[in-house]
Amino acid sequence: MTSSCLSSSREAPAERGRPESVPLDQRDGFEDAADARDVLSTRAAITEIARAAAAVVAEMDQQRRLDLIVERAVTLVGGVAGALILLDPTTQTLVIRASYGYAEDLRERVLPAGTGVSHRVVAERRAVLVDDYRTEVEPTGYIDPAAYGSTIGVPVVARGELLGALVIQSAADSRR
Repeated sequence: MTSSCLSSSREAPAERGRPESVPLDQRDGFEDAADARDVLSTRAAITEIARAAAAVVAEMDQQRRLDLIVERAVTLVGGVAGALILLDPTTQTLVIRASYGYAEDLRERVLPAGTGVSHRVVAERRAVLVDDYRTEVEPTGYIDPAAYGSTIGVPVVARGELLGALVIQSAADSRR
């Protein structure tokens, strides 16, 4: 089989005198009918992908969405565990609403006053970073402090209202 059999019969966008990666919304027209079909096909594919993603999210219950947020946050920063801790509007206590990476499910547990990083985040209304969870934080009683190293907590704010904290922890042997 020759290389001509493997190539497309149409020219690539760069060969037609236009850069390959022009965002769809920045185009001022089509080069030719094939270009128009490509763009419309791409737009249709993007629309279908967005519809499929919306359908998947719509099928998820709120708890699964919260768990996914925590899991993705932990993974993005290279942590091993994390939790979304929100203020209960009635009692003003901090309650674990979602968690990831801990030995047991911590959801719906109330954090004792003054424990963990999330209380500092809420009290100071700013991000808090500790280098050694074991020595710098009052333990919650729910996790083994010796298992975790550096820990970061960030405020969760919506429409200007402090809702709680997202806390992510690294393993004890990987302090940053």
